[in-house]
Amino acid sequence: MQHHRHAPAAPPSAASSFAADLAEFLAALRPPRVCIFQKMSGLKSSWPEVVGLPIDDARQKILNDRPDVQVVVVPPAAPTKEFNNKRVIVFVNSAGNVMMIPVTA
Repeated sequence: MQHHRHAPAAPPSAASSFAADLAEFLAALRPPRVCIFQKMSGLKSSWPEVVGLPIDDARQKILNDRPDVQVVVVPPAAPTKEFNNKRVIVFVNSAGNVMMIPVTA
């Protein structure tokens, strides 16, 4: 039996590490009322499956699931003032790809 030696994994780049840390930090700030709304209404309120997709593809998927909402595209860390269950916030990176799970907010 031969044992294969694997090269060590390359360390993540500083940019990808920062983006991951930022996404985790912002996700922790998401208000719990989003989950409560979904449980109370039975309507979909988050789209983890669109993370990494181009914004046009993500928008189409969200609107296919919830034609009653407005999809709002914002840069990372843009604040929202009040909760609106008819608005889905989509954070995109400089390449125009979704970088966090879009949620009603």
